[in-house]
Amino acid sequence: MREIEIVKQEQANYITWEKIESTFGSFVEKLNDLLNQVSKNISEENNEYRTFDSAEVQKMLGISKKTLVKYRTQGALNFRVINSKIFYTRRDIEEFFEKCKKTNNFL
Repeated sequence: MREIEIVKQEQANYITWEKIESTFGSFVEKLNDLLNQVSKNISEENNEYRTFDSAEVQKMLGISKKTLVKYRTQGALNFRVINSKIFYTRRDIEEFFEKCKKTNNFL
């Protein structure tokens, strides 16, 4: 009986693939939760960095997809690419409006 207890204790000290997966999975979940909370806090505290996708910006500006692409390629409207998706911050859009006011046109 004592031998079985010793074997169980020795097995508990081994690092198994299941333990690694479990620990890593837990770590990734906690990290994702933290990143989501930080992102939410940044958006709430500093609205100039709130992000919008292309469809939202098109609707906001009342322009077509083609026009939005033109503004991007001409460098008139700054953007970011995250995981192959294009995003714009409130600050990018405000800067775009300021450029338009200064030149008195919408390209």
